[in-house]
Amino acid sequence: LIDIDYDQDGVVNEPGYFSLGAGSTAFEAYREDGKLKFTGYTVDTGNYTYLYVITFQAR
Repeated sequence: LIDIDYDQDGVVNEPGYFSLGAGSTAFEAYREDGKLKFTGYTVDTGNYTYLYVITFQAR
């Protein structure tokens, strides 16, 4: 479960995956129907932490 509201929709503990690495974290969350909701990553440079989030919406 993704316990941080990265996409700022008010929902936490969304189903998904994350991977920790040296100075970075990658994550992805899914909707209840299994479709990708958002993905992103953080990069820690020591002085700053950058957060990149990409959201997906079906048409």
